[in-house]
Amino acid sequence: AVIDDILVETKRLISEFPTYEKIVSTGHSLGAAIATLIAMDLISVVGQDVPVQLITFGSPRLFDVGGSEYVSSVIHDSYRVTHTKDVVPHLPTPMPIGYQHISTEWYEDIYGNISECEKLEEDPSCASQWNRSFELNADDHMWYLGNYMSCPTND
Repeated sequence: AVIDDILVETKRLISEFPTYEKIVSTGHSLGAAIATLIAMDLISVVGQDVPVQLITFGSPRLFDVGGSEYVSSVIHDSYRVTHTKDVVPHLPTPMPIGYQHISTEWYEDIYGNISECEKLEEDPSCASQWNRSFELNADDHMWYLGNYMSCPTND
């Protein structure tokens, strides 16, 4: 599995660069979900030696309530950034399984202002205020912190 290679290389880099202050796991959309899972693995392997920070953009819900609470208790340095009416943070829907986000949400409004949300996993004053499907849009999923989320192409 790829995670095995990531963990081996991370251990090697920690040995080579012992003054590094933290490891950052980051991603957008599906990459945000993967970054969350990788952060959990990194914490279990190197978290005692080097702090792990998680920064995600437009992450879907990954866990049920118990899983969300557990992950939030393990990843202490976490920034889950949402943007206005981005549809992806509303997926999968909480019902019927009870999916819930991890803490802590940072919400970017239509004007680019960023605010820290309550420590609740689903703060109704942040992205959760747009809880009806007709209010959501995919374009907001592509814009974060004034940047369009895409990979450059070599045409």
